[in-house]
Amino acid sequence: SWNKYASSGNQMGRKLRRLLKKGSWDYVVLQERSVRPVAGTSESRKAVRKLKKLIENSGAKMMFLETWAPNETHKVYKKLKRNGMKGITQKVFQQKVRSFYSSLSGKYGANVIWAGDAMERAEGKFRLNVLMADGKHPSAEGSYLMACVCYETFFGEKAPEWDGSLKSAKAQKLRRIAMQTVRNS
Repeated sequence: SWNKYASSGNQMGRKLRRLLKKGSWDYVVLQERSVRPVAGTSESRKAVRKLKKLIENSGAKMMFLETWAPNETHKVYKKLKRNGMKGITQKVFQQKVRSFYSSLSGKYGANVIWAGDAMERAEGKFRLNVLMADGKHPSAEGSYLMACVCYETFFGEKAPEWDGSLKSAKAQKLRRIAMQTVRNS
């Protein structure tokens, strides 16, 4: 979680501070743990205030990598429902994630890499399998899609026509989804 990096009292926080002092960074991309934008937002918001200062003092710009909702069968939904989120579904989960990163973007003037939106579009509209069998982590297709979204966000241009380990038609479709997601954000 961002809390670990925001605190100088633990190994992750100390390591981040060393890296920021030592390196010359253009951007520092923050990605919170997947469930934090849905449950645990106040802790994340406090941490991001501290992280913004550290990042800006190093001369870099802060960015956020939007996370994505696990698929409906993932155990996280049972846990969230037990903890009072009765109507939580994959769609609601992603809406909360989107809202969380959007509000942080507005408050701190940081760009968002809308990877979660691209994952949702690929799964919903195009029925692509962008998550591994565990229902949470990205598959090869999901990783490729996120890389394309990152590329287009950072460089403001279409992702290169490189297919990686994917079939050409699938890679083209994922690049189109990435482009549409970035353009519509």
